[in-house]
Amino acid sequence: MTALRALLAVVLCAAAARAEEVQSLVDRSLTLRGGKVRATSTSADPLVPSPDLILEHPRPLSEALDVAELDALVAADQVGQGRHLRERAPFPRGETALRPNRDPVAVLIPAVGVMAADGALAILLNVSVYWLHVEGSPEMAGWVGTFTRLFQSFMSPVLLILFPITTYISIGWQRMTERRQLLLHKLFILMGFLYGIIVGGLMALAGPQYIGHMFKLSVSGDRIDVAAISLFMGAVIAQKAYTMLLYAVSEARFVSFGTAIISMTGVAIAWLASRQGISPVRSVDMLFFFMSGALPLLLLISGFLNQRAYRDRSVNQVR
Repeated sequence: MTALRALLAVVLCAAAARAEEVQSLVDRSLTLRGGKVRATSTSADPLVPSPDLILEHPRPLSEALDVAELDALVAADQVGQGRHLRERAPFPRGETALRPNRDPVAVLIPAVGVMAADGALAILLNVSVYWLHVEGSPEMAGWVGTFTRLFQSFMSPVLLILFPITTYISIGWQRMTERRQLLLHKLFILMGFLYGIIVGGLMALAGPQYIGHMFKLSVSGDRIDVAAISLFMGAVIAQKAYTMLLYAVSEARFVSFGTAIISMTGVAIAWLASRQGISPVRSVDMLFFFMSGALPLLLLISGFLNQRAYRDRSVNQVR
């Protein structure tokens, strides 16, 4: 409980810092063709549009400019010009102010990708346990399920440590140079791979002995089973570490939807293998081996794409 309170405090402090930064951007006047707007309304309710808000009384822009008031400003100042105030009031660093008419589908798609990626990785572990149980290996399913719960103990520190770190990074992300942003991408990929190797190695070396000593299960996996599930869990750790940064500073569509597609492909390969007479245990091993190779490759491709985009922007700036 104490750890959760501390985490909540960090998140609230980060949100407050971000709010102060945005407040400094929007608490300023706008200059229109008809004069300088420090627009205030004489209405008692600041959210109710009033005709006398234009060019008369000072009021911070962040308090009362809703869509109706923006339309009033447009009608008063830009009739016949074919331009909208929302496109005329840019924030510093190229951000555009006040866009309530943004396409909701464009906002929803990245969120769907994040849910699909995280859900696919979680479902893979559950599907493997369920598959083994249905195909007649309930003891082996119990061993895989116990191994999975042990793995979750190693994954929790990644989430608890990286969440406040990536939140802090996201606050100052737009002020960083592109070189520093690229360096952080590389650093998080390296950290993810390093921690994934450590977790996978510990799971392979100590996991079977710990499970056998603590739970006394009648069935345990052989070396191939241990290697497959350990490599897969190390790859999941690497993916989680890198996506913590990506989800904080970008939409990360390539990695999120790529993870979901890879997961579905792995399930299809395992299902086809089982239909060719391969045992359920070895089919699940094929699923884990495929994911342990495809996930790191996806992260490396994402890092390469980010680096190439940085180089392209650098070349364009020189020209």
